[in-house]
Parts: sequence; structure tokens; C-alpha cells
Amino acid sequence: MFFALVGVVFLTAACRGDDLEPRAANTSTSALPLAPIAVTGLFTEARSTAPDEFRTLPEQPSSQFEPWDGTSTVLYDRVTGEELNLGQGNFGRFSRGGGWMGWSAGPPNDFEQKEARVIELSTLEQRSLGPGSFIRFLSETEVLIQVGTSGQDDFAVVDLIANERTFLDRQPARGQPDPDDGLAFIKTTLDQVNGVENSDGEVLLEFEVFRAVVAGSEDIAVMTVPANDNINIFLISVETGRATFVASSPITRIANHPFAANEDFITWTDDYRNFTAPGQTRVYNRRDGTITELDDRLWVSFTSDGLIASGTFGAKALIDPETFEYVFVLPDLVPGFEGESSASDVSWSPDDLYASRGFAGGHGGLCG
Repeated sequence: MFFALVGVVFLTAACRGDDLEPRAANTSTSALPLAPIAVTGLFTEARSTAPDEFRTLPEQPSSQFEPWDGTSTVLYDRVTGEELNLGQGNFGRFSRGGGWMGWSAGPPNDFEQKEARVIELSTLEQRSLGPGSFIRFLSETEVLIQVGTSGQDDFAVVDLIANERTFLDRQPARGQPDPDDGLAFIKTTLDQVNGVENSDGEVLLEFEVFRAVVAGSEDIAVMTVPANDNINIFLISVETGRATFVASSPITRIANHPFAANEDFITWTDDYRNFTAPGQTRVYNRRDGTITELDDRLWVSFTSDGLIASGTFGAKALIDPETFEYVFVLPDLVPGFEGESSASDVSWSPDDLYASRGFAGGHGGLCG
């Protein structure tokens, strides 16, 4: 997921951060390109920003679902409270439009016996795509699978509507999704964002920051480049480029600093990777300018309907940012599990109505 190459990353309210290859430049001549706005008001000096309120999170309640068995692909319906165990397999991956989920069925770590499968969420109709591993959705109804570990026909594109398969000799590069009039952050390295452009590829804002996230329809939230073990958090108007200071946040280890925003709130965790003296999670209320500090160290993001999503490698619990009460909890691993591995990830549909848990197979940690 992480590359230190020049690239552009499209973000929406429910975006989970897929890295994408650079898009072709806009060649339209129907209008003159917009002149980029230089952001004003950013600074890196730390300012005292004591919380206005301290809150104790309630004890996380037990999940309404059965404990996860450690090997199965499970689909959870957040609205109905129903779960569907799909048998042994990896965690599911959802289509960008939210109509489908695909996964690799089969025993953990046995890559020779995998079967690529999909399920249509509106009907729960399942379909086998044949032997192989599910990789990702290329469009709402086209999926990429790996059908072998060597040889000419290693990959195939499956059209779910026409039920046709096209073999490839290499995995296609990731392309840009339709931006739907969204914003794109211009990234040059893992730890540097250099601007914002619109869906036509026109650069709207120019700056140099550490992190940037969409904060509603008119603003972005940013973290400044770390200086003297500190980062500053700002809101920036996309229209004017004017930055408004929110808070200072300590940081002693650079990589992976949880940070999220929406129309109403900004949330982050101070010095998340300081394992000897970790910071606490804070929530900034954009409506009244107050900061609430929670008595916990969370990996935070937001759902598309405004809840705080907590959990590394996929949210395991959802918290109401108004009351700080838990409103949805996924199950823990079944007690006494003695299988080959309990490593798992959780994925969510773009509308955050469905979640999937399953075997992860391995990935990098949060150490860089």
C-alpha cells in the first residue's frame, strides 16, 4: 500500500487509502487551467492546546455476533445484525459501488487450493470464479484473479455480467477510479503531501505537509511536517487556501499517525507509536471548537455516516462522537483458538453497511 513514488491518491469520505498510479494529465482545452492557490497560515511551532474535556470510554461491550473461528470468511450486516459464514478463506474485498464482495476461499496458507468467489450483496447469491485467488475489483462488475503461481496465464479478468474470462500474462497496473468530482492529494513520498487537485487534474492548492485528509465538501485537514517532535493540525479552505489552526500534537516516531476528519469532527491520537509513553486519542468538534481527550489510544478513522471507527487493519468497533458510546462491535477471536494462525483483517463496504473478517495471510505492521 505504501510507495515513495510520485502519485495521486483519490479520497472520499469512505476511502480506505488505496495507492493508485498517476493519472494522465488533463488535456481539455475548453477552459484555461486554474492557477494554484498557495496555502497561507501554516506554521510548525508548537502551541499549547489543552483539552477542554476529558472523557472515559465505557467498557467495550460484547459483540452481538458469534466469536470469529480464526479461519473463516464472514460477512456482517451492520443494519440487520445478521452474519454469514462463507467457510474458510481470506477477508472479503468490496466493489467500489458496494454491490459485490469477492474473496479467496480455502484453507489459510494453502495457496494451491484457493477458489476465487464473489457474492452479490443485494441477493446474497454466491458465485465461483474457479480455481485461483481473488485480487481486487477493476470496476463494479469486473474482477482480477490470480489463476496460477507461474506460467503465461497467471492472471485473468472476469466479467461478472457476461460471465467471460480474459487471461493475462501479468497483473495490470492500478488505474484511477472515477473521482465523482472529488479531490486528489498529490503525494511525492510516503510522508509528504504537496497539494490538492480536482477531478480534471487541475492543481487547486499547493503546500507541503505530512498528512492530509478530506474534511467535508469545502475543507481539508492537514498535519504539518514534523519539527521538534511536534506536528500542528490545521483546517484549510479549498476555495481560499486559508489555514486555521486546530491543535498541536506530539510525535516522536514518524510513521503511521492516526488522523481523520469529516464535516463535524477531526480526530487523531497523540504520539501513537511512542510505546513507552503513548498519547491519548483526541476529538476536535468543529462546531464549537472544543477538544475532548479520551482515556484510550485508538487507531481512528470515520465511517461515511460520521461514526468513529476504531481498530488497526480494519475497524473492529464504531463509536458515536457525540456521546462516545459504542454502537457496533465486531466479535473477538473464539477463545482457545489453536489453529495455524489467527492473523486477520477487517474490510468495510464503501457505505460502511457491511464488514468482512477473514484470514489475512500476512502484511506489514504499523512500524513503518
